[in-house]
Amino acid sequence: MREVTIFQGLFPILCLITVIGLILLSTIFVLAKVQKDVASGNDTNVYNKGLALSDLGNNTGAIVYYNKALAINPHDINALTHKGIALDNLGNYTGAIVYYDKALVIDPNSALALNGKGHALNELGNYTQAIPYLDKALAIDPHDLKALDSKGWSLDNLGNYSGAIVYYDKALTIDPHFVYALNNKGIALDNLENYSGSLLFFDKSLAIDPHDIKALGHKGAALDNLGNHTGSIVYYDKALAGKPKYVFALDGKGTALVKSGRYKEAIIVLDRALTMNPKNVLGLYGQGTALVKSGRYKEAIIVLDRALTIIQRSDKG
Repeated sequence: MREVTIFQGLFPILCLITVIGLILLSTIFVLAKVQKDVASGNDTNVYNKGLALSDLGNNTGAIVYYNKALAINPHDINALTHKGIALDNLGNYTGAIVYYDKALVIDPNSALALNGKGHALNELGNYTQAIPYLDKALAIDPHDLKALDSKGWSLDNLGNYSGAIVYYDKALTIDPHFVYALNNKGIALDNLENYSGSLLFFDKSLAIDPHDIKALGHKGAALDNLGNHTGSIVYYDKALAGKPKYVFALDGKGTALVKSGRYKEAIIVLDRALTMNPKNVLGLYGQGTALVKSGRYKEAIIVLDRALTIIQRSDKG
């Protein structure tokens, strides 16, 4: 057997140390470059660092660099807009709008800021207010996929499902693999009670991304509406495997379990949904039904009364 020298034994370790050293040197160089850019007042380079972090999904880290760029130049429209986008991605829609508005003061025709503000308003449930911003973005760029999809989503949530599909179709004509529009068209068809048609679009979406939480959850809903409660539970479970606190899938699974006569399981699942959203009328109704079917009438009355109170307050508001 050939003898292994000490150097040969240490060679892999030396290589690893060298690689780690190079990574550390590269990190130190990047940080020094950022500090130099800040010191020299180079807001564009600092903004680009934020953009790179945002592209990697690190929105919190990106905001740090957008703030540095804005400290150098408070009127940097790119930094303002992309800080809005980063806040939007983090779910801080009100904060995002503040920065979109600052960008729009500088350039009222910034399609990116208009689109972003429309999206944030949608997420806040202000669908009617969102439409003028999305229309303006589309007047600037009629082929803006995100604006087309967001306009469709506004109309969908306002009950204009057929109108929504027009915009989803426009987006899909430009990019047939645009997952957001595929999912949202499926939802609009589901709202029109075209459940078989909706399944086609959820399946197209899942062919592109088998782990798409929204497509999995809504395919579960479509199957449930078609009477395939067992099949629907399979897809709700897949969605919940990826996002355990997905209230839509918990509600749907609970409802499907009730329809399948599995009341004890339904109560457990709907308890989880109601823990996250106690004012969830669909969850309360499902829970009440499961309790009635289980012979737990007093508990059922309490739960159903809660649902009725929420509905009555909503009607008054």
